[in-house]
Amino acid sequence: MALRWSDSAIADLKRIQGYIARDSPKEAQRVVGTVFRAAEGLVTLPFVGHAGPDVEGERERPLSQGGYVLLYRVIADHRSRGGKAEVEIVRVLGPGWQRG
Repeated sequence: MALRWSDSAIADLKRIQGYIARDSPKEAQRVVGTVFRAAEGLVTLPFVGHAGPDVEGERERPLSQGGYVLLYRVIADHRSRGGKAEVEIVRVLGPGWQRG
């Protein structure tokens, strides 16, 4: 599988979706779709994000809409052989989320 989601990332996304859905279920669906599309794009462009400041090997992919950030790891890169990269989404951070 080229794209994996950690339990923490799934929990983050569910929390974000639930929070937004209180005001607008349609907006919650849009945000989740945006996050999924960004994550799926990482298997073809795994180094589009920048190195994260906290954990070696972890990368950050800020999303242009909403202030969300994907924290991810590139597990393997098979693009030189015509394949895709294997990527694990570690966390999904919402706007204003503080590390630590």
